[in-house]
Amino acid sequence: MKKITLLFAALVFFSYTDFSYAKKEDYNKIIADYTKIIKANPNDAEAYKKRGDAYYEKRDFERAILDYTQAIKLNPNDMELYVKRSRASYDNRETGQAKLDSQHAITYYENKIKRESKNAEAHENLGHIYLAAGVYGKALTVLNKSIKLDPNNAKALNTRGLVYFSQKKHARAIADYTKAIQIDPDFDMPYMNRGNAHVQNRDYDKAFADYAKAIELSPDNPLPYVNRGLAYGQNKDHDRAIADYTKAIKLSPNNPLIYMLRGASFLNKEDHDKAIADYTKTINLSPDNPLAYFARGATLFFKKEYQKARSDLLKVV
Repeated sequence: MKKITLLFAALVFFSYTDFSYAKKEDYNKIIADYTKIIKANPNDAEAYKKRGDAYYEKRDFERAILDYTQAIKLNPNDMELYVKRSRASYDNRETGQAKLDSQHAITYYENKIKRESKNAEAHENLGHIYLAAGVYGKALTVLNKSIKLDPNNAKALNTRGLVYFSQKKHARAIADYTKAIQIDPDFDMPYMNRGNAHVQNRDYDKAFADYAKAIELSPDNPLPYVNRGLAYGQNKDHDRAIADYTKAIKLSPNNPLIYMLRGASFLNKEDHDKAIADYTKTINLSPDNPLAYFARGATLFFKKEYQKARSDLLKVV
């Protein structure tokens, strides 16, 4: 079991940013309004784009991706749509789709910056896309320029913090998240991201305080619950981890990774039946996930159900 536990410990914390962040609006109403428009005119690409934006702001990345994809089918020459789908795919951990779209997005913003060299938002957006592509040096270059052009841009500071976090420069990441919070105390994502950095420093009290604030600001966002659950798991507080994953699942019931994480917590409690149920749900939602088959197979092995375990483990090799 120790090997399985270490395997799950290798899962990184969710660190998200969104570069279309806006003050809280009634996104449910926006979605309802654009749904009516789409019913009246199913070929309205702009309506799909706007509804996708609203889903994105609600952190419903799956529906956002579906709407952006439909908008691209209707208007394939709108480069902004590729930017938006790349961002949503990255935030939904669909890295393959994010990479496919990222080149469209990079081309779009590189050309925009050539035309508008003092556009802080364009630099910030390009930095986000470079971050998604793992091109950290270029990401820092354009984000530094964005912050120079607009020192009070909380979004750019949050995104630069994510780049530093990805480079394991946690002190710099925390400094950027803190600055973003000072500029915009109602911006939820820097609190969660700073919590993740505190966990890497094993400063759990500060991490839990930041996660609690992120949840207070955005109670319908599953991500702080997931990250706090991971932190509880590192502290071997598996009951609280399970409680947070369960809340996250209620908010995002089709996200396979959350079931996977909760399954790991059940496994750590030696509740094999519940672990298997969560791994099975993961497989149903993500049939090509080898880690889920491995985890379920190993758990079945612990239960001495060797034939079933063999069947799962053979899917991994």
